[in-house]
Amino acid sequence: MKRWAPWFGLALVSCFWIFVNRGISQSMLQDSDTRVVLAPVRERSDPLSWFRGDWPLLNHFYRPVSTLTFELDNALWRDWAPGYGWTNAIVCALGVIALFWVIREMTDKSWLAGLSASIFGLWNVNGSSLELLKPVLYILAGVALVGFFRRNPVASVLAVLSLVFLATQLSPPEEFGWRVLGWLPGRTTSTMTLFALASVGAFSRYARLCGIRSVPVATPTDIPATRGTQVAEKPKHGWIWLLVSLLSLALALGCHEQAVVVPGVLTATWLAFRLKGIQLPGWLVGLFWALLAAYALVRGACVPFVASGYQRQQFRNGGGVGLALADYFLPATVWWPILRDSLAAGLELLVTLGPWLLLGQILGNIVQWKLVVTTKERWDLIWAYAASAGSFLPMAWLKPFGHYHELPCAFRAVFVVLLLTVGFRAWASAVSPRELRAPARPSPAPGSLHRP
Repeated sequence: MKRWAPWFGLALVSCFWIFVNRGISQSMLQDSDTRVVLAPVRERSDPLSWFRGDWPLLNHFYRPVSTLTFELDNALWRDWAPGYGWTNAIVCALGVIALFWVIREMTDKSWLAGLSASIFGLWNVNGSSLELLKPVLYILAGVALVGFFRRNPVASVLAVLSLVFLATQLSPPEEFGWRVLGWLPGRTTSTMTLFALASVGAFSRYARLCGIRSVPVATPTDIPATRGTQVAEKPKHGWIWLLVSLLSLALALGCHEQAVVVPGVLTATWLAFRLKGIQLPGWLVGLFWALLAAYALVRGACVPFVASGYQRQQFRNGGGVGLALADYFLPATVWWPILRDSLAAGLELLVTLGPWLLLGQILGNIVQWKLVVTTKERWDLIWAYAASAGSFLPMAWLKPFGHYHELPCAFRAVFVVLLLTVGFRAWASAVSPRELRAPARPSPAPGSLHRP
């Protein structure tokens, strides 16, 4: 059995849990947005017409690809709501598998791919499903604190703050799971996420097959080349994966407007491979941005540039934008005002655990980056962080809906798993006994020749 198979099985378990918790209520078809989407689909009976204009809600969105899923469901199930629930679940499960493929191709670490995909799958079902791990992290933090007095004070403090911060990252935003599984229009972002991940996965596959690997400088300890050494040849048809990536990007853009961030994610992926020693020509990045420009032209020809009444209602400014961005970029900026306001009510609150926990979260968010830049997985961590925060960036200026977090949470799951590895290493360093120094070597050493 291949070494990735058990970890892929773990991802499939989370997919099974998605199917178990799929939407089956007939009330799903009674939702106002769902009824308004299905009515034009049934009246028009022309699936290809959605590529020539607005989508069924007629609120100036160009979403022909995701609209086709409603066309398919209407043809298969008509008024049987559980069938629509099956489609939502299948799309979410395929997104979990696509995330496994992305991380497997990017890092060649099966454990990272399996754990990341599993967490993403659990988030699709229930945002609080991983909160059971919070007490475990707090207990480990307490054990690390004991090391402060016995072994390594600095390592203990770093471990405690890291684990306290990690406990805040186990859950996705509110309503995330329900919006992608139980609310039928939420599939616009889940289908977009599926094709976006397929685009990143195919590009990563192309990079691994066709990228030029930097040759490290030879050292005296390197194994010499022999007649049995085989040099890997580039595959003749590796360019097909690049075409798959471009096609998947085009399909993602046809599902939801949030897909405009995918060329940025692909650019970050190109840079991540470059930093890890796999060189790819820069014109590849230009292809993705050129496709985005072509999409903008097609969209402008099919959908009015003027914002609809619905779109004007969804735009927002002010503090809500900053709070939404802070959740992805730097949560400490949100926690600090909460700590300040709680202490303003009276310093007697310091005898309770709440203020100290908030302080630990704030300091942990800052300390975590000190640990990140020194870990061997730093480029993967930075890539996951940038892809997650960047994927959500344009949605911060819209009223919050849980399904906007589908694509950002896919990359956030990778970020969380890598942070857990960093935190556990810090914990192991804190609780391990201090290394013992070897006794001083006598001079001259016993048995050595006499030298004047």
